[in-house]
Amino acid sequence: MVRADPVLPLDLPMKRLFCLPPLLLLAACADVPEDSGPVTVGAPAPASTGFGGIETLERPSAEFEVLVACLSPEERALVGQPVSTARAMMPGARFIGPDELFTQDYQPTRSNVDYNAASAVTRVWCG
Repeated sequence: MVRADPVLPLDLPMKRLFCLPPLLLLAACADVPEDSGPVTVGAPAPASTGFGGIETLERPSAEFEVLVACLSPEERALVGQPVSTARAMMPGARFIGPDELFTQDYQPTRSNVDYNAASAVTRVWCG
């Protein structure tokens, strides 16, 4: 079957060409942001003083209370001690070493002990 109206090879590019001037006019009408000074490539982002990157939001103090609610004062004092001391003192705790995977399910009565490569306790927390 022969097509009655052949499509010219320039037909599609011409349609695209006619769309270009209106797009350029719209781009020219866009607001230009104010200059905030020179941009330094590779410069670190400014540190946020807020919680979660929001300046006015502070970390709730109740969060810290929850993280240590299941611990005794002696268990809280284990930070900086050798992990062997913590293992002897807290036999039912979960010990999490550097680069170890662990589940993040929340159990408020479970004690967790984080330690570093030098086998020193870095954090003791509940959950």
